[in-house]
Amino acid sequence: SKETCPRRLISPPHTLSPPRYEQSEWGWKDREKKEELSDERAWYLVARDGAGRSPLAFSHFRFDVECGEEVLYCYEVQLESQVRRKGLGKFLMQILQLLANRYRLHTPHSHTLSHTPHSHT
Repeated sequence: SKETCPRRLISPPHTLSPPRYEQSEWGWKDREKKEELSDERAWYLVARDGAGRSPLAFSHFRFDVECGEEVLYCYEVQLESQVRRKGLGKFLMQILQLLANRYRLHTPHSHTLSHTPHSHT
């Protein structure tokens, strides 16, 4: 089943990514971000702790059409601080790549905040 927006990671809105967005050229816009994350086209890949209760990371992605090509578009990957730099973000992106391959879509697209250290697209 389709998972709903992992509210704990985005509410209150300034818990995980907002400081990174605020430092970027995009800035953080609370209302717009909530609309983007709750859009009916939004899908989530969520990594939870061992007990399956607390989300530790998520990827917000969509199946979309860009320049006439069907793509899997990764809007963002967010990780709690205790799981960063351990390969979880890369693993989430690999799963998205497998989804794209399975449905014969073009490679997942994503944007990286330019000031985010150690991040790669």
